[in-house]
Amino acid sequence: EMCIRDRWANNITELNEKLRTFIGDSLLAAAFISYIGAFSYTFRQSLWQDIWLEDMKKRGIPMSPGVEPLYIIVSEADIAKWKNQKLPADQVSFENAAILTSCTRWPLIIDPQKQGIEWLMNKAEDEKYEMPRIQVPGTRNWTKEIVRCVRDGLALMIENAGDEFAPALDPVLAKRYIQVGKRFVLKFDDEDLDVSPDFRLYIQTKLSNPHYRPEITAQCTIINFIVTEKGLEDQMLATVVEIENSEMEAKREAIVKNQNESKWKLQELEKDLLQKLSEADPDTILELSLIHIS
Repeated sequence: EMCIRDRWANNITELNEKLRTFIGDSLLAAAFISYIGAFSYTFRQSLWQDIWLEDMKKRGIPMSPGVEPLYIIVSEADIAKWKNQKLPADQVSFENAAILTSCTRWPLIIDPQKQGIEWLMNKAEDEKYEMPRIQVPGTRNWTKEIVRCVRDGLALMIENAGDEFAPALDPVLAKRYIQVGKRFVLKFDDEDLDVSPDFRLYIQTKLSNPHYRPEITAQCTIINFIVTEKGLEDQMLATVVEIENSEMEAKREAIVKNQNESKWKLQELEKDLLQKLSEADPDTILELSLIHIS
């Protein structure tokens, strides 16, 4: 049985390797989140595998062997959780969800089949947070709803957006926040609003080929949820596996969940041990509680 010291020695080796490849992995993940969401699966693969990776190799930028952007950004546990929230089980949907949950600009979802918006609503219900849905223009007193969401830190969904957005939305889209002490203030609808750090905005359009002004593409992260033939194949295959081998799929998901829970537990135990070591009397070799570790 490997003792803690041996495991930590291995962890140091792994961390040193991760530190060496951190720049390349982070660069690839950041580019993936920022630029790739608007494209189809085929173009995405070609862009990051054939162009970005090859350019990084030529420049001698170190990266992890067999690196894949999706698994730099999220883990298998995240994907399993999203699937339970009814995210379609195909590669593009997994990538879209990873981009949507990681981007700092507001997500603008191209979603004519409404698979993306349905997943977001299921996600809100599962994680127990409020997500009002409005149309701009269309919903009565929509500006008041935006004010409420900004102040109270709610997630807001603007549905059925067109090619152009209402000019009144510009301060929100552009995040024209003014810092006042430790607070951030937004001038919107003739009011100075305290911006809650929990405020989130999602925009969905049914248009399959929208044409947005450069200002919109700079303010939003465009994410393409349009269902393709490849995506439908993956979704149908996942459905068949779930029906035909439901027991095996359930076991696989349980194993993934247990593995991640074990990792989290191990991190908590090691954090607690390091805390005790830092607080221990330096004249004492080790406290008894630090020696007998279960």
